[in-house]
Amino acid sequence: TDATCSVLSFLPGVGCWPRHRRHQGRGRVPGPVPEVFPTSATVATLLEHLQDEEGDRAQTYCKLETVLWGDDSCLQCGVVNRLLAEVSWDLTADQGVTEDMKVAASDVLVALARSHFSFVLAELLAQLNAPGKISKEFVLVTVGKLLSTNALQCIPFMRVVLLGLRTVVGQLGSGRILRAACGALEQWAKVVNVYICTWKGCSLPATEKEQLYENLSQVFCSVARHWLDCQEEEDKQAVIRAMTPLMRVLLHKEEHREHVWEQLLWLLHQYQTVQDASRVTKSLLYFLEALEQVQIPVPKGKCLAISSVVYSELTDDTKEHSQDHKAELSQCILLQARICPEETILFLESQLGHEREAVRVAALGLLGALARCDEPTMAEKLPQVVEAVKRVCRDPSIRVRRAVLHFIRELLGANAQSCSAWDVVGYIFSEFSQNSSRRVRTA
Repeated sequence: TDATCSVLSFLPGVGCWPRHRRHQGRGRVPGPVPEVFPTSATVATLLEHLQDEEGDRAQTYCKLETVLWGDDSCLQCGVVNRLLAEVSWDLTADQGVTEDMKVAASDVLVALARSHFSFVLAELLAQLNAPGKISKEFVLVTVGKLLSTNALQCIPFMRVVLLGLRTVVGQLGSGRILRAACGALEQWAKVVNVYICTWKGCSLPATEKEQLYENLSQVFCSVARHWLDCQEEEDKQAVIRAMTPLMRVLLHKEEHREHVWEQLLWLLHQYQTVQDASRVTKSLLYFLEALEQVQIPVPKGKCLAISSVVYSELTDDTKEHSQDHKAELSQCILLQARICPEETILFLESQLGHEREAVRVAALGLLGALARCDEPTMAEKLPQVVEAVKRVCRDPSIRVRRAVLHFIRELLGANAQSCSAWDVVGYIFSEFSQNSSRRVRTA
């Protein structure tokens, strides 16, 4: 089709070859069988087995995959085209092809991409843009695999891949194909992040880079418009995994950041909607790491919103978080302190007076971790933190007192030679001693 040709024209060295669909039967595609190279001969033989429907197709695909991974020499063009046509048939079949066979066919394309990347990518994009009712789930799955295993090779084709993915965003409702599309978008965004890290060495012109961002912004808004209200747990988790890398990329362009801040609030809201909140935390941590790297000002109120939601999740006794999840929640707060030190420290200090014991204990633990870290901004804030901790020394809670002792250990571990550190030690133990005496007299 014209649409397919226009997409394929973006790929250097790859033209539009005919794709004659075999609607009736699976007759062999005519063409010479080259036997110049051992790998070509083996692939051609296995291809004949597929075309003649000899043996188990999934097993034949596994043999093909092994051969292609074992040798990255180029196959003859005729063999490549015939193999792509055969595999695409199974990959996009609506019925009559098992899931195992589709997985095996997908793996063959990923292996073939080692030596014929442009051809495989062109075929996948042609299928994404193909009209009619063909199954695109495993096309999207294969695109995701291709992006994750060939990140650097994908960089010159980022924009054309995005154009291909954009065609399916508005067409999906929910279910497996939506999750496959999310997986492909997630991998694409991660490739773009690799690209940004190697920006200076990239040969793409500035106009191409700007157009890439513009296309990405359009896809980002389309995803937000069509997918954010999905109801199934698996769909929600897939959308979260896709949205966060896209948000991370758009942080690099000031004109697109407003969209990012809007969706950050959406991401925080997912703590209330998903059953497994650990995925939300991982995504938030991934986003905060990028936010620290780009070193841009965070809009007023956003830092407090993150701290409030994450801290509430961390200290919620009704939720049985794993230790790993709690560690990631704590890491989000610590990253926040590096990005917005003033706001985060003030927030933690405000939690020292909370009526719930668990909230006070968690705040002391996080302040201790901040006291230990070797950050100039924290060194400046340390006297302020110490004064705040002094005010809880009279807390009667045993857990809070243990947390204060832990804070002292962290403080001394960071700066054992500091006079102010030893001053607070003396003050705290003096308060503990007085409180103990008061309890004895009361008894």
